[in-house]
Amino acid sequence: MRIIPTLIIMMIPTLVAAQSSVRDAWSCKGSDANGYSWNGSTWERQSFATRSWEFTFAGNRSRQTINGEQLPFTCTNDRIIKQCSHQGVYFMFNTDTRRGALSDLFGVAINPDGYPQIFIELVECTRNGFGFDTYVPATPVDRAGITAPPAERAETSLETRLRELEKLKNDGLISEQEYQKARSAALGL
Repeated sequence: MRIIPTLIIMMIPTLVAAQSSVRDAWSCKGSDANGYSWNGSTWERQSFATRSWEFTFAGNRSRQTINGEQLPFTCTNDRIIKQCSHQGVYFMFNTDTRRGALSDLFGVAINPDGYPQIFIELVECTRNGFGFDTYVPATPVDRAGITAPPAERAETSLETRLRELEKLKNDGLISEQEYQKARSAALGL
């Protein structure tokens, strides 16, 4: 009988390590990016082009991927509010609203001639579940911030998920096979 408790105790580190390596990938698109550029003597207000990129939450092994280039991040493991950082770049994200902000503060912290811009980019993200996403926001809201009535929530979530999947396919982020599999799973087929 002592063998079973001993085995359970021995397995705890393995279970904890497996849990910490869970990855939660999101496709993000900037909706607004503003900040300042250094002109050699002063900071000048500037609007920046928004970007599309991927973010993978995985605790200390989180990362942002833009055009194949990966930037490592360290993130909290909170299920809803993700707070991430990497050398002056900060990302805060709410998985329920699917909105967040990325800020780059290098220009303030070091010589601005070496990195002549600072900015904050507002983002909206969709989960990259490829059919394994069972996520449904606790309180779905529309762009005006109005909570959907309970009878409409499942329909709104399904419609949103199907549109997200089609966009991922059209953007070349998932294959036709992955799209069909995820669509079938979303429809419960």
